[in-house]
Amino acid sequence: MSAETAPDRLAWENPQDEAFAFHRVLRALNLFLVGYSVGLGSTHIHQIAPEDLDPVIVLGKWSTSNGWFDPGLLVMPLEWTPKPLPMLDISDAASRIGGGIDYVTAGHPYVPMKMWFSRSMRAKRRGDQVDRVVSLQTAAESLFAATFRMVLVDEGKSSREIQDQAQYDSFKWLVSTALPQRLGGDWNVQRPGSEVGRYWVDLYELRNRVVHAGTEPSPTEGDRAEAAFRRAREFLNQRVWARRKIYPRTMLARIGNPNELGFTNGGRWLVEFQKQVKSEPAAWWWPWDVAGRPAPDSSSSD
Repeated sequence: MSAETAPDRLAWENPQDEAFAFHRVLRALNLFLVGYSVGLGSTHIHQIAPEDLDPVIVLGKWSTSNGWFDPGLLVMPLEWTPKPLPMLDISDAASRIGGGIDYVTAGHPYVPMKMWFSRSMRAKRRGDQVDRVVSLQTAAESLFAATFRMVLVDEGKSSREIQDQAQYDSFKWLVSTALPQRLGGDWNVQRPGSEVGRYWVDLYELRNRVVHAGTEPSPTEGDRAEAAFRRAREFLNQRVWARRKIYPRTMLARIGNPNELGFTNGGRWLVEFQKQVKSEPAAWWWPWDVAGRPAPDSSSSD
């Protein structure tokens, strides 16, 4: 199969796109594939992304008089550049992998978020924008829900109380009411200039259009959704750090090593708190009645 197109950049094409002709041909091919699938009712035919193609694509020129000439090769589409894995110290890697296994088996609250975000990155690499956006929003909902449960742990709620309070009806209530009341900051989803407001438009509402209206996001929309998730996650980290002495277990679960995320001035208090939780008999992120910690003093709890 071959596809031909004019060599000139069209007015509507991105001037920064060096592979504009390749992308134009790919759009035309996808139009044909979708028409084939719809017209013939075939579920075996679907659109393709650059990541679905072979690493080497034959390029050339074609004319009515000469046919194909000046053959050449396009080695890997621009979107498909492999990312090398970083070099790791084997002893450090073994320790961190062991810690990761412990987190998974003991139900660390942020493991599901990490797994959904990882899935979104895999979808991005294969060009599946629907899976990318849905996975990003699922990661975001897991992130905010886990944070809410952790602040309830810090507030001294029992496992039954946490289970009851976590059965909220509205995700919007969680983002615009429950978390702001505890963490402070600008959580106004209607304010486009805020991090949460941009997240709401670029990811939450986009995901709703995908799920409820069948919208298929463009790669640009997928990029904006990912950027919105990253900014919202950083905003949450900053709010948790700002309230670290009120919600210390939330801070430790969400941020881990503050220095790795650029947070400093934890002080002696942080060192002592880390020693305390390491000495506890069970996972420090569990509610007190599950972890076997003493019941909190009701006079000092919120």
